[in-house]
Amino acid sequence: MFTIIILFDICWFPIKLYQFLIDYDLITFCSEMQFNALIYTYITFHWLAMANSFINPIVYSFYSRSFRVSTLISTILRHLILLVAKVITNGFVFYLKE
Repeated sequence: MFTIIILFDICWFPIKLYQFLIDYDLITFCSEMQFNALIYTYITFHWLAMANSFINPIVYSFYSRSFRVSTLISTILRHLILLVAKVITNGFVFYLKE
């Protein structure tokens, strides 16, 4: 659980710090180049914050046995369904060619 909290902090702290600094006018810009740098910084920090949603399932998969089992079952079922669909589709293709 401690790992989840640390990863959350790592992902969200930069954007929250950036927003704090912008809200209290601790970061200012004078030129267009500085403004563009702020925009790119915001985009990078926002992407990092949203990456937390991508990282969480990966971390949970390492720490939760039930999550690992359910992921394995869903993966097997998905591959089985795709295999059946491929067999059915190929069967229809061969039927139409004759």
